[in-house]
Amino acid sequence: MPPANAVFRIIWLLPKLPLWFDEILDLIGARSSDLPSMFRFVRQNAGSVPLAYVLQWASVHTFGVSAFSGRLPSAVASVAGCVGVF
Repeated sequence: MPPANAVFRIIWLLPKLPLWFDEILDLIGARSSDLPSMFRFVRQNAGSVPLAYVLQWASVHTFGVSAFSGRLPSAVASVAGCVGVF
């Protein structure tokens, strides 16, 4: 499968698959109105990674609260990782 086709399929699938419980929790934190309140949310959740929340917060505030915007930072990181490996 050509790389561009794989990227298209990933982007196409983002909003189609149901959210997992951890993704719902991430979206709750990412939809905070500002970064300081988002960081307060991150501190309350064991195992949270602030950088992931910052990227997801930016995505949610750019594209609105949806499965697509919640998963977009992870999808971009996955594609970038594949590019780096190959």
